[in-house]
Amino acid sequence: MAISKRQSLELKIAELSKVADLLEHGKRPTHWYPETIDEFRSWERPGEFESWISKSVDAPSGNYPELAQDLRTVFEKIDKYSITGLRMRIRAQAREISALAKQNTEMESLIRELSDKLEVVGRLDANDRSNIIQLYRK
Repeated sequence: MAISKRQSLELKIAELSKVADLLEHGKRPTHWYPETIDEFRSWERPGEFESWISKSVDAPSGNYPELAQDLRTVFEKIDKYSITGLRMRIRAQAREISALAKQNTEMESLIRELSDKLEVVGRLDANDRSNIIQLYRK
């Protein structure tokens, strides 16, 4: 007996929700699970649910938009707790840290340059210049 695309989609989402719940509770799934939409589409268990190629089955503008939204929610939850999702967030945070460190270096350089100019024109003495730089570093 053939399984409808809707039934397959519902069953796959339910199965993937179980994986998301495991990940949320800090447990690792013991079996393979799809981490991308393409893997999800090709995922099948004979007799339980089938695979498909058509994007109209699980696309937000496809045949089952409410299920497509449920699928998106489950994938977001998996991304939030899976190793792959954590790695992506770590890389993004590392890029942010790098950008902030660069901005910090540029700002300190500008403060030093400004305080040097103020010292040259007699508006600032060397002790005040050191104090300004120390204040910035705090």
